[in-house]
Amino acid sequence: MDSIGVEEARRRLPELLNKAEAGEQTIIRRHNKAVAALVPIWQRPSRQKRNV
Repeated sequence: MDSIGVEEARRRLPELLNKAEAGEQTIIRRHNKAVAALVPIWQRPSRQKRNV
């Protein structure tokens, strides 16, 4: 799993999407803190409904 900064992710978005399509995950960092993950859609956690 790769980890890259926000600015690099912006520049490399097409490449990162190709990697996700191939099954790879990428962590995106802002100020050296992980803030997001780009993952293949079939690997993302399912959303569970909550009773409110």
